[in-house]
Order: sequence, then structure tokens, then C-alpha cells
Amino acid sequence: MVKNIKNKKMKNDIITRAVRENNPKILLESGLSMNEIYHALNLRCKCLVLDIKIINCLVLNCNKCISRKGRSDIKSIRNWLFRNEQPSVSFEDLEKKVISWANDRKLINKDFEMQQTVKIAEELGELARSIIKNDLNAKIDAIGDLIITIITLSAQNNLSIIDCLNSAYEEIKNRTGNTINGSFIKDNSN
Repeated sequence: MVKNIKNKKMKNDIITRAVRENNPKILLESGLSMNEIYHALNLRCKCLVLDIKIINCLVLNCNKCISRKGRSDIKSIRNWLFRNEQPSVSFEDLEKKVISWANDRKLINKDFEMQQTVKIAEELGELARSIIKNDLNAKIDAIGDLIITIITLSAQNNLSIIDCLNSAYEEIKNRTGNTINGSFIKDNSN
């Protein structure tokens, strides 16, 4: 266990590693104070899958690190961790929520198809920037935004994103070819 981590970059590296590896135990073993762990989770909890054992370890460490005066903080950390556990939602349900959101903003209109296409290109640019910067949180945000803009474009054309995805998968599922430098190149016979 590392003691007294004062370097902000080291702290951020530990937090980033925990998020990248989806391993909250890294936070527990890091030597970070519970206050630092709390703030790390507050910023990035949506990226971490916290199971009940990890939550209990965090709470036990809180008991060791927080004075009697601060014991209410233990409860607030535990409540915060449980509050941020989100039940899994189906893709279809999320698609419906996005379409409802877009409808409320009057975006589901075929006349706005070009504007939505430009928005998709803008979000793709944000994804490219996040990849260049190797910024996990920005990648998550950009990919989510891309999906939202594509769902909106699909709805503008009275299409279901699930149907579009299924159609594309049916077309590629039996393709043969080779992956070269990270790109799949299909055989000409396909």
C-alpha cells in the first residue's frame, strides 16, 4: 500500500487505472484517504462497477479513517455508493427514452435530417479527440452522444435503431476477410 500520496498526477493515475481496469480495489489499496476516494468515485463512479464487497470494504476503511465526529460521513458515502448503482436498462428502453427526449425538443422531424447528420459528424469529431487524448470519460460521453444522435436520425426517418443494427449485422455476419492494421477488409467474393 502506498502511503501519503501527495502528487496530484499520481492520484489521478490511480483513479484512472481503477476506472480503466474496472477495479475499485485499486482505490482501496492505493493509500488514498477516504475523502479522496469519495471524490474520485463522485467524479467517476459511473465508470466503475461496484459490488457489495467493495462497498463494504470502503465503508470499513471509512470506519478506520474517519473520526467519531465524522461518522455520519460513512453513512453518506455508503448511501451515495448505493444510490449510484443503476439497474440495468435494455437498449430498447433507452432507445424509447432518447426518442421521447428528442420528441420533447421537437427534433423528430424529417426536415431536420441534414442538421442531425451534421450533429453526428460533430460528435464523431469529439470521439476522435477523446481517443487522441486517451480520455476515458470523454470517450464514454462521445460514444453515448453519438448513439443518441444516431437514434434521433433513425427516428426522423421512422426507423428503429434496433432494426437498422439488425439489418447491418445480417449483412456482415457471414463476411470473410482479414484484419489489417486494425481494419477489417472483406474479401471481394462477399
